[in-house]
Parts: sequence; C-alpha cells; structure tokens
Amino acid sequence: MHDAYGVKLVHGGEDYFARLEKLIAHAEHEIHFQTYIFDNDETSKRITAALIKAAQKGVSIYLVVDAYGSKHMGGLANQLTAAGVKLRIFGTVYTGRKWAWGRRLHHKIVVIDRCMALVGGINISNHYSGMDGKTPWLDYALLVEGPVCKDIFKVCKQIFTQWYIPQSRRLRLFEKHTPTQHKQHIQLLQNDWLRGKNQIARAYIKAINAAKKEVIIANSYFLPGSRFRKALKNAAKRGVKVKILLAGTSDVPFAKKAIEYLYSYLLRNKIEIYEWQPSVLHAKIACIDGKWCAVGSYNLNFLSAYASIEFDISVIDDAFCTRFSNHLNTMLKQQCVKVVSPALHSLNPLKKFSLWASYVLIRLSEGLLTTFPGQRLFNKNRYA
Repeated sequence: MHDAYGVKLVHGGEDYFARLEKLIAHAEHEIHFQTYIFDNDETSKRITAALIKAAQKGVSIYLVVDAYGSKHMGGLANQLTAAGVKLRIFGTVYTGRKWAWGRRLHHKIVVIDRCMALVGGINISNHYSGMDGKTPWLDYALLVEGPVCKDIFKVCKQIFTQWYIPQSRRLRLFEKHTPTQHKQHIQLLQNDWLRGKNQIARAYIKAINAAKKEVIIANSYFLPGSRFRKALKNAAKRGVKVKILLAGTSDVPFAKKAIEYLYSYLLRNKIEIYEWQPSVLHAKIACIDGKWCAVGSYNLNFLSAYASIEFDISVIDDAFCTRFSNHLNTMLKQQCVKVVSPALHSLNPLKKFSLWASYVLIRLSEGLLTTFPGQRLFNKNRYA
C-alpha cells in the first residue's frame, strides 16, 4: 500500500494528451516513457516534438515501445534517437533461448522526474486523441503525484535495463510539488507471469469476492477464465449488482464475436451487459462498491494474464471511487445500450455457431501465444 499526494482521473482524448504534453514540457531531469503503441500519425508527431524539445534542454528521456504494437513508428524513431532520446524496442519473436510469440510490453506509463506519473490504458495514436476528427476511443488514466512515483520509476527502470534494482539502493526523488492535506491510498499492481507476478488478477478477484453492492467493469477484450467468471457469478448470486461495459464497435471484430458468445452465460447469471456506442471501447477499468477501483493496461483474457507485461493502479479512497462510480453509472445510462436476453434467443443457428467458433478459435490462439513465453503449460506457478 502506498500514500499518494494526489490522484486524478484523466479521460482519453485531449484531456490526456494535453496533460501529457504539459508534463513533458515541465520535466527538468528525466522522463521514463513506456507504451505499447507509438504510431506514426499527428498525435505521435505531436508527442515526438514534445519529447525532442525536452531532450534539447537536457532532460534524460528513456523510451520503450513494443516491437509489435509500434511496428508503424517508422522515421519517428530516428528523429527521437537523433535528439538524444534513449529508445529501446521490446520483444522479438525469438530471443535466442526461447520462443516469445505472445510476450508483449503492454505498459502505458509516463514518469516525470520520479515525482509525477501517468498510468492507464492510452496509447500514442490518433485513435485515442481524436486528432483525426473521430470520437476518441474510450479510455482512462490516472495522474499520480508524490514519492510513490519513485516505485513506478523502478518498474520502468527494470524494463528499460532488463535487470532488477536492489531494494536497498537509494533512489533520489526530485521533489517539486507541495503535498496536499488529503493522502490517497493506492496499490501498484503488476502482471508479468513469466517473472511470477500475478498481482492484478489476484486483486480483481479479491475485490469482486468482497463486493457487497456493486461491481462495474469496463474491458475492451473481455475473455476471462473460469475462475474470474465464477467470481462474477457468485457476486451476482449474493445480490451484488454486476455491470459489464463492453464494446459496441470493436477494433477487432473477430474478438467481439468471441466476447458475444459469453453474453448468454453472463445474462443467465443475472450479470448486466452494456455496450458503449460513441466510439471504440479500449478501457480496462473496474470500480467496486465506490470504495476500490483499478485503472491500467490489463485486459481480462489469457494474453494479459500469461504473456503480456501489464501495470495497473488500484485506488482505495471513498471520495475518489464514489466520483468514478457515479461517472460510470451516468455513462451507462446515457451513452450505452443495455443488452437484453430475448435478442440473444432470437439468433439463428448459423449466427450462434459463428459466435461459438470465434470463441473457440480466440481461446486456442491465446493458448498458443501464451504457451511459449516461459512454457506456461509446464510451469507449476500457473495462476488461472
């Protein structure tokens, strides 16, 4: 558990990118920046320009992007390295020792001077900013201040250097911000199955098992395992209002079909389903009883659980979580469509078969992708 001097909810779109640009501009010492997607479009060029400007005034910048997610980065990589940005590309298909098809760096973290951090699910692309004139994809981040950022920095440093900093090593904190009166309790949660970290998966299930009134989950690629589905089922059976917000329109249509296969199970167990309408849903968040919430990069599927390197922050603060819960409930009423059971019963057999086949194929492909990073099927530390 950590104390943060300030935790703010940041919405996708201009809210996020304006804050990010401002943070980069005010950096004085160093920036650690890790993202899955760094595209080659107007948004990426905007952030590239901000990073180059910071590097030119002497700020040390450590940027890590995923090899697959950022495959379209192109000439922006050369511009950044020419300006002095220390750029690393994470992940290859074969490392020389083992296959790693599914192992991806899925972080979306920016740490400024070890005292401020942005953590969430937002990538560097027009899809998330709306600079292409379209409605930004729905996503969130948390802006965190205080000494806890030193620990977020250590997570980024571990990835950048590929070695672990000894716990006894003293890390300098570039303190620039005046602590507020109200401290908020947060947890830093990692999922890196290959290194034995399953903190996000465990935290989700623990919170759901303790839920008394309400569970709200928004997840873009919602294909949870049996243990997670059972936790939701048991919560609903206890009388907890369980609400799942999913994509009305997905950037991966095949995955949406697989997710729709689960609708009958969810509705049968009195779990409410809502579909986001204005744009693509990319959020990975949860809010439980207005007392606990999580925001980050973790998808509820096998890829996040067993292959990708993920990072979430959970907030344990009644005021913050109540505001977040109210925001989500308003959004469910005003901008979402509730899925009802009769519509599913009217599906023709061919459509039902299509959903089933999509689900089976997605699960098989995820199983294949998550087997090679560390040979998951033969590891005794497996966590479902």
